[in-house]
Amino acid sequence: MDQLQKDLEDMKCEAQRLAKEAEGKLEPLLPIIEKSEDLLRSLTLQDIAVVKALCSPPEAVNIAIDATLTALGRETGPDQRKALLKDSRFLELLFNFDRDSVNGELLKPYINDPKFEPDYQKRASRLGFVLSSWVTSLHTFSEACKDLKPMREEYSELLKRISITENAIANFENVDVDATSSK
Repeated sequence: MDQLQKDLEDMKCEAQRLAKEAEGKLEPLLPIIEKSEDLLRSLTLQDIAVVKALCSPPEAVNIAIDATLTALGRETGPDQRKALLKDSRFLELLFNFDRDSVNGELLKPYINDPKFEPDYQKRASRLGFVLSSWVTSLHTFSEACKDLKPMREEYSELLKRISITENAIANFENVDVDATSSK
C-alpha cells in the first residue's frame, strides 16, 4: 500500500512537471496569438466589402483567402473565396475557430509563399493582411503543438495511470475497512 501511494505521488509530480514544461513552451506563443486575434477584432465589414466588390481581387488577397479556407478545412478556389466573403458568419467563423484543429502541413505552401507574408499583404488589402497574420499565427501554433504531441501523449497516459492507481488505493482501503469492521 505504501509503495502504491509513493508511486501515485511520483506520477503526480511527473504530471505536474510535464504540464509546466508544456505551458513554458506555449507561453511565448500567446503574444502572437493575441496579436492575430486583436487584428481579427479590428477587421470591419467594410474591409470585407472592399474585396468583395472587386471583380478580380489581387492575387495576394486570393492567396490569403485560400489560406484561410484551408485553415478552416474547406476547399479553395474562386467560388469558395466568393462564398466565404458572402458568408454572414465569416467573422464569427474566424473568432470561434478551434486552433487545435489546424493541420500546419496544409498551410506550409502559403507560409512559404512570399506573396502571403503579412507585410506583402498589407500593400494589397487590409483583409489580406489580417487573414495572412491570422493564418501565420495558426501555423506557428500548430507547429508548436506538433512538437508537444509526444509530451501530451505521455501526460495523457500518466493521467490514466494516476486514475488506475487512485482506484486501486481506494479499493484497497475499502477492502481494509470492510475487513476491520467484520471483526
